[in-house]
Amino acid sequence: MTRDAADPDARHARGMHAEGDDWSKLPNSQRKDRPLSSAQLKELAAKSNGRGFVALAGNCSLILATGGAIMLTDGVLVPALWRQAWPPLLLLLLLLWQGFLLSALGFAAQHECLHYTAFRTKSLNSLVGRLVSVPSFAFFLHEQAMHKEHHTYTQDLERDPELVAEVAGCTYSGAASGLPDGVDLAAVAAAGRNGFKKVPLSRAQYFERFTCLSGYTSSKLKKFWHCGRGVPVDYSSDGWLLKHCPPGARLTASLQYEARVQAGGTLALLLLWLAALGWRSLLLTWLLPAYLGPPLLYFVQMHEHAACALDPDGLSNTRTTLTSPLLNFVMWNMSYHAEHHLYTILPFHALPRAHALLKQNLVNLSEGGHLSVHRQVLGSWIREQHDAIVKAAKSGAVGKENEKSD
Repeated sequence: MTRDAADPDARHARGMHAEGDDWSKLPNSQRKDRPLSSAQLKELAAKSNGRGFVALAGNCSLILATGGAIMLTDGVLVPALWRQAWPPLLLLLLLLWQGFLLSALGFAAQHECLHYTAFRTKSLNSLVGRLVSVPSFAFFLHEQAMHKEHHTYTQDLERDPELVAEVAGCTYSGAASGLPDGVDLAAVAAAGRNGFKKVPLSRAQYFERFTCLSGYTSSKLKKFWHCGRGVPVDYSSDGWLLKHCPPGARLTASLQYEARVQAGGTLALLLLWLAALGWRSLLLTWLLPAYLGPPLLYFVQMHEHAACALDPDGLSNTRTTLTSPLLNFVMWNMSYHAEHHLYTILPFHALPRAHALLKQNLVNLSEGGHLSVHRQVLGSWIREQHDAIVKAAKSGAVGKENEKSD
């Protein structure tokens, strides 16, 4: 029996130190939120090296084509273009699109590889995952460790690395977050499913996520710096807030080694590019887009768990957002996020088929696309979350005062 057809229970992995590829708090046979039959799961879980290479080649081709268009529009190849009025605007749009492509490669392609679902061959996933991380300065092994915890403890305020960093005020996006003064984790928990929505706490915070460009870059570089000197950090980029799961000596050593290797390799690539193609090409087709891209990626990532339940139920704690074929292609079908969270062993190309089987069971399905969800975020979710947390905090404060008086 091949690995693809193996019993999912034998592939179960709980937490960052486990070795399996079905990342979950409970093994498949104990998950009451997984409605697919064994036969359906076996068919969908079949991986493919060919499909992985097609997706990778397509993503890389888009990046190369956009890079060429940038150089053409910039006037490096055809200086006469700058006598026209339109190149500056077109150049800006191309830089933003290139930035999104680089960020998507460093997230979506890396994401499939760290799940070992981009390719059938495990070693290909490990190699390609590390290579596609370089252009956006992503950190493969660090993300894999954090992502295992995220899947194991999705929407757990004290264990999900995304929520732990978000509530602590040091998000992996590098932008401001945290709770209002006088509000603690207990208030967030008290706000519960209908209150805490995992969105920015105000409209000002929301827009800062799209303007705080240096925050994203700083967050990435700090991960390499700290891990490279043997001090592992989580999504906070400044410390280890995951009290339930210490990094351990093995992960610490692995993170240190990989951070140093990737930093050295990236520096060598930068110098080689500079020598071969010059600083202008390096700046316009790689470094500047890589700096501009993360907020655009955040635009399609922010609501993956927004306004979802704070419980382990995969049918209600994650959101699927239907979007365009182009965006699905660039993002390796990650908009089918609830399907992915329910069954982490499914390869990216199986997620649309999984959606057809699961869509009637999904609690959070946004059929109007990403813009529609962001309208909800700005229109009501931010306000509702703020009001619920503040109300819970006041109720908690009153309760504490009553306890003191008794």
